[in-house]
Amino acid sequence: MSLQCLICIFLCFQGTWSYSIRVSDTNSNYSYDFTDQYEDLFQYEDGILRDRLKSFVEGQGYKFEKIPVTTDDGYILELHHLYQGTSKIPVLIMPGLLSSSAVVLITGKNRALAMRLVDQGYDVWICNPRGSTYSRKHKTLDPDKDKQKFWDFSFHELGYYDTPATMDYILNHTNASTLTYIGISQGTSQFFAMASARPEYNSKIDIMMAMGPVAFMSHVRVPLLHFLKHHIVLIEWLQKKFQVYEVYPRYGTIAANIFCRDGSMFQWVCKLLLSLLLGFDLNKFDSKLLPVILESLPSSASFKQLQHYLQEVQSGHFNQYDYGVIKNLEIYNQTSPPDYDIAKISCPVALMYGKHDRLAVPKDIEKLTNKLPNVVEEYKIEKPTFSHVDFMFAKDNDALINFPVINILNKYHGLPLITTPAPTTIAPITRPSSTKRPTSGLRTTEGPYTMAPITRRPSTKKANLRT
Repeated sequence: MSLQCLICIFLCFQGTWSYSIRVSDTNSNYSYDFTDQYEDLFQYEDGILRDRLKSFVEGQGYKFEKIPVTTDDGYILELHHLYQGTSKIPVLIMPGLLSSSAVVLITGKNRALAMRLVDQGYDVWICNPRGSTYSRKHKTLDPDKDKQKFWDFSFHELGYYDTPATMDYILNHTNASTLTYIGISQGTSQFFAMASARPEYNSKIDIMMAMGPVAFMSHVRVPLLHFLKHHIVLIEWLQKKFQVYEVYPRYGTIAANIFCRDGSMFQWVCKLLLSLLLGFDLNKFDSKLLPVILESLPSSASFKQLQHYLQEVQSGHFNQYDYGVIKNLEIYNQTSPPDYDIAKISCPVALMYGKHDRLAVPKDIEKLTNKLPNVVEEYKIEKPTFSHVDFMFAKDNDALINFPVINILNKYHGLPLITTPAPTTIAPITRPSSTKRPTSGLRTTEGPYTMAPITRRPSTKKANLRT
């Protein structure tokens, strides 16, 4: 198969993931019908989670509102607010690449991270970055008619414009001085970009929770990315030749219904592509959630976002977008893009990652950790089958993700810890005695979670606990 064909197939399949209402698990010989708590999500015109998400969340027992937030460069984002009457501490969740707020909601009560946080008294806000399913608006540009201009952004613009605009709105609305930030995958990339390029925002963060952090990417274990990184010039030529500015799933709905539906002889191709692109083993994945995942992923994104990450894989640097020598000179006044100054990220950062994650690889995270000046917690998930997508969709995400995240935040905010049986697949990080920065990790025991105190620097700011 030619490289051109492979690229075209790759781009096309960004838009060919859909769902099948009835999912069969070949390992356990049963069928699961998604017609109970998820049925509202599937009964609408083009299969994209739109207004149905609100009714779904409210049906789970939570208050939900949609708020428009306009960035300094004119993009109109849709901010989702999930709360109950007693919610006090604001938490901003930033989903990853090709994702929307749906990924932290659609697994429902007692499983979704956003809902678990609300249950614990947090005031949860979920940003939908520019171009994603709910944020396809601009003051003057149309995403379909003005594609070249509308889709001219990478995760840098998400960090430089979207994150500050969202933070400012939340802080003004709640009268809080600081908020808690939870980033998932790209949500961490854009935060690190913001905190280094606009360091004044560090003082507005009480703690940043980085889940599957993505900055340095030279050790990524996704064969397709390593193949493509050697052909960046050709990919850029193809992108310009075919004028591909948006990676958008709706164009492939018909193809998805043909090739990815339950019972299709080609469904294995869809599963293979999901595994290659998202880095998980579907044979060991909760197949009952497959239609939910295919319904919420992928959301829209720009080609430039994907290209920026491919540059990171190739260069081994965490730097701004590489426009080429001539344009780099115009924009940056140097021939190569500048590295993000990680030393300026002064807010407290807690890191959570999987030992066997193929995208957020521990070696790359170690490099990031050594450069961050204020890491207060590291939490490594040892489970062999845990992958990048499991931060949203793991079977046992209460034990692996939700309760550890909540306890890290509760501990930092001085709130009571919650207890749950501790899985044996999670291990604390033990740092050599020569490490300059104090870290603490979580201790795992046979009983409930017990957590070591965090040693903070004197300059670390406390959360603003309002009454």
